[in-house]
Amino acid sequence: MFLFSADKNNFALELNKVSEVAELREIVSVPGGIDYLTGAMSYKGELYLIVDLASFFSSGKTNTHDINVIIVDDDDYKIGFLTEKIVGAVDAQEECPSDDEFIKRQCKYNDSSVKLIDCEEIFLAIEKDIDSKNLRQV
Repeated sequence: MFLFSADKNNFALELNKVSEVAELREIVSVPGGIDYLTGAMSYKGELYLIVDLASFFSSGKTNTHDINVIIVDDDDYKIGFLTEKIVGAVDAQEECPSDDEFIKRQCKYNDSSVKLIDCEEIFLAIEKDIDSKNLRQV
């Protein structure tokens, strides 16, 4: 898994989901007030929705000064996750299932709790929020 942190929370992605880590560039705001959706960023000719996982999980906001974006480039979705600290590829220690639909499972790494996130479920939540606020016309 690929381990990183945002607002003192540890998150992970399945390693095969991570395309690369990029420097945060100019973000275009998405009107409509979706708190966790920081905006959209153009990267290598593609548009990525930039998600603040700390805000998504209601635990705060990621500091947007001097941070990176983890690029997830799937056939069905293009997402970037804000990160303050990158640990990198690690092996999980002690895994347990999660009741949260956005978390595939909870893990431990160096005695810290880690949320292994489900990119597809997060993207579906974004689409649902965009539709509920009629933002596709913007």
